[in-house]
Amino acid sequence: AALDRRVRHHLHSTPHRLTWVVGSLSAQLVWDWLHEPACVRHPDQEVLTALFEHLGEIGVNKRSIPLPDRESEDGGWILFIYQHADRVALESWQPPAE
Repeated sequence: AALDRRVRHHLHSTPHRLTWVVGSLSAQLVWDWLHEPACVRHPDQEVLTALFEHLGEIGVNKRSIPLPDRESEDGGWILFIYQHADRVALESWQPPAE
């Protein structure tokens, strides 16, 4: 259980780009800053809904609601960010405790 709460950061290679992966070992936020617009993926809608609310609280108003991820073979959810945002602050965000 303690292992699941640890945070892991690493570069994740995909066929088209490098993405920055942030999150617990069990389920990770995958940030894609090279995608236009920038986006973040996660398997659970509730996690991206919490991120959506957090983005609004910190002034990132140009964002999508969490949407089904139709680009990923694994399914899951995606949220788009349509304005400049502090990458370090966003990548350090952690989902609420399960």
